[in-house]
Amino acid sequence: MRNCRYWLFFDLGRNMEFREYKRLANALKMQDTNKYSTWDNIMQLCLNMYEDNHDYLQYCLKLSKAVKLSAQRLLIKNQDVRFETLYWQALKFEAPHLFDSYLLYLERKRLEQDRFYSPKRKQLNKHGLIQAMQDLEDDKLDILSISMPPGTQKCQPLYSKILTPNGFIQMGDVKVGTKVISGTGKVATVLSISPRKKRKMYEVTFDDGSKTRCSDNHLWTVQTRDDRRRKNKDGSEKYRTVELSEMLKNYKLENGKRKNYSIDYVPKIDCFEKKEFSLHPYVVGALIGDGGLTGGSVLLSSVDKELLDRFDSFLPDGYSLKYKERCTYFVSGHEGDNAKVGSLVRKELDRLGLFGKKSIDKFIPKDYLYGSYEQRLWLLRGLMDTDGSASKYYCTYATISEHLANDVCELVHSLGGYASKNKRKAGYKKNGKYKQCNDYFEIIIQFTSGMDSIFSLTRKAEKYTPKRKVMKRFISEIEYIGEEECQCIYIDDESHLYITDDYIITHNTTLEKFFCSWIIGRHPDDFSLFFSHSGDITRMFYDGVMDITTNSDEYCWQEIFPDVKFHSTNAKRETINFNKYKPFSNIQCTSVGSKNAGKVRANRYLYCDDLIGGIEEALNKNILDKLWRIYGTDAKQRKMDGCKEIHIATRWSVHDVIGRLIDIYDGNDRARFIAIPDIDPITGESNFDYKYNGFSVEFFHDQELTMDEITYKCLYKNEPIEREGLLYTDEELRRFITLPVTEPDAVWGICDTKNKGTDYLFLPCMLQYGNDFYLTDCVCDDNSNYGIQYERTSDLIVNTKMQQCQFESNNGGDRVALEVSKLVEQKGGACNITTKYTESNKETKIIVNADWVKKHVLFRDREHYKPKDDYGRMMGFLLSYSVRGKNPHDDVPDGLASFALFVTTGFVRAAQIIQSPI
Repeated sequence: MRNCRYWLFFDLGRNMEFREYKRLANALKMQDTNKYSTWDNIMQLCLNMYEDNHDYLQYCLKLSKAVKLSAQRLLIKNQDVRFETLYWQALKFEAPHLFDSYLLYLERKRLEQDRFYSPKRKQLNKHGLIQAMQDLEDDKLDILSISMPPGTQKCQPLYSKILTPNGFIQMGDVKVGTKVISGTGKVATVLSISPRKKRKMYEVTFDDGSKTRCSDNHLWTVQTRDDRRRKNKDGSEKYRTVELSEMLKNYKLENGKRKNYSIDYVPKIDCFEKKEFSLHPYVVGALIGDGGLTGGSVLLSSVDKELLDRFDSFLPDGYSLKYKERCTYFVSGHEGDNAKVGSLVRKELDRLGLFGKKSIDKFIPKDYLYGSYEQRLWLLRGLMDTDGSASKYYCTYATISEHLANDVCELVHSLGGYASKNKRKAGYKKNGKYKQCNDYFEIIIQFTSGMDSIFSLTRKAEKYTPKRKVMKRFISEIEYIGEEECQCIYIDDESHLYITDDYIITHNTTLEKFFCSWIIGRHPDDFSLFFSHSGDITRMFYDGVMDITTNSDEYCWQEIFPDVKFHSTNAKRETINFNKYKPFSNIQCTSVGSKNAGKVRANRYLYCDDLIGGIEEALNKNILDKLWRIYGTDAKQRKMDGCKEIHIATRWSVHDVIGRLIDIYDGNDRARFIAIPDIDPITGESNFDYKYNGFSVEFFHDQELTMDEITYKCLYKNEPIEREGLLYTDEELRRFITLPVTEPDAVWGICDTKNKGTDYLFLPCMLQYGNDFYLTDCVCDDNSNYGIQYERTSDLIVNTKMQQCQFESNNGGDRVALEVSKLVEQKGGACNITTKYTESNKETKIIVNADWVKKHVLFRDREHYKPKDDYGRMMGFLLSYSVRGKNPHDDVPDGLASFALFVTTGFVRAAQIIQSPI
């Protein structure tokens, strides 16, 4: 150890001021060198040296930093593990005081690829996030706002099924704006879709036989065996989010005998719209079970009077069951003695594709699989009353149709139940010989105790009395499939979970949770409040902070704050308390709409997390006004004197909470607002290219191709755009798919030339038909190479047979016009090219002429251009021009305003016609 200390002391001189280094050296010479050979003893020496000096902590932190740097350097040089120990001891000393060191030491026990902070440290520090949080604690700030793009997404193959309000669709068919069913059972909107790429793909099989496929980096919200046994200290369920690659290591325990990971069953889906059915779902279910559909009449076979009466009561008006023979009844109605061809019942069964089907071919029509909750429940009751059987704790359904068996499983899953399909052999003995029959499928069905009865027959309903309150799906197999093309989606639900194949739930404020846990350790006698738009987000925040502060298997929180002891928690109220009872707990969580008066207070921090639920709320001014009032009454009023604020949210609007706070605190150096875009505008590099699961520039560029301009700018650029402040909205524009059959009256163009920097050269081609102008093509290019500008512009003029084109002569535009006219003549074009100097106020010109553009210009249909071709860029700039905010790209609306003036007023000044020198 003496040698280790010698090398350390020798290296310290590089990292300390000479005066401090000399003082430490002199102090060590006077002491027993062996005594001061460990970190704790060196620190104790420093405390002794500075015990009467209020700066002693700062000196110790300087020394700690020096020791840390030296230990890292010497560890690499000498490969001596004692230096590694010294490094971690230095971090541990700093952790209660420095947020960066806290984050590093907190995750010491975790594998590097599993850590949240260290793989992202470079990027988070580059933008000053960690320093800003440190400044809050050092009392340099009172309010901090952070806005960043959405987090890591999840990849699934393009053929995976995604549940929507109208049933399952394939992942490859999902588009931005598609409505899907979230893991919380609500309708959510797809905000973004990642570019398609190939990844290692695995098939995940569950104990009920359900399966899905996903990539190796796919996130799952699961429980391990330990999570299910231990639970949280308040008795609530313990969850964790892990990548599939991590689950591969231990998804089976005890030599494969026990399954480790489980996920929750989907909650009952109650957001499918109620359908207008001609036949009641119970009738359809019963006919699928015991109906005869292959003859001339619609038959039902049963000896159960209760079933027959219920079936009869659900038949359409004018129809009833009539006895035929033995246990068989036929449906009779207006059109004759029975429901034959032409009757309502027969017509509907024909339309559904059921009539004529034998038992082996039966299925559940898709419309009925995606009816309302009540409709699906009655459908299941019709099936179970006929071909279902009940026992005390579970039920079974039997059929020889595999198609029907799969449909029944899907139906049960959609109602929140367990369904496991098993293939069975069937046969009987006759005259001593065994007769083989068709194999049949037996489905084991279970529901929790709170579920409505899946039987309407009294005898079956009384027999089936489930006791289980919670059911889990267990991962039984994970099998590598190979590399396949896949994509990721991001939805605006607070859980960011969506429902995939076989109703399996799959997984999107982590920095805020870590900061909150640090504050609890530093200030165990104070209390803070977490506030969000959703109760699901507050629950996830509560669970996260609880895990960090109490899970000593993964986090070193107790090591950093050994004197802070867990006291109590209340999962229902989402509160956590340390050290002693307090009227207000260390952390309290609440959401918009909760009745908070007198229940919550904050004297240390108010955490506000995304008060806006999604873009639909963000673009509604009334909702934004309401949220501002809620923030003032439900959140800010809970602050006590000296309480600081942290806001982490997407910048949707200048009228959102952060936008209004920016206006209020403009010029105040006690407030800091950080908004980090996807790509650094100066370097052109990704701001989020982490060591693990990062995002490249190519990722963001491809992502932008799949999203509308407004949503992408809000989510990924953190540039708020106002829908009511937009000069042009999509709904106002006129569109065309095909041109009129006649020749145009004229072909016009007007060119807004490129100046410098971010300017674009914009030249639209307008085909005139009477008072309408069809914008068929354009050049919208920011290329600074003038040669390319001239070529592209002249090509458009020649290819579209443009007859008249006016160039803006400002900033060298007359030179551009001259060069383009030469190329047009060389290429055989015949266009009258003129120039005009403009001196009107640009913004006023754009606004005044917008109405004419909306009334007289027709734009291509959305399906007939790509987001990032010239036409797509033009539309993006046009639809994002705001009369209230800054507009970095106004060339398109300015060019269209110039065209409006060109058409309506002609040449205000005499135009100069350029003669070709050739």
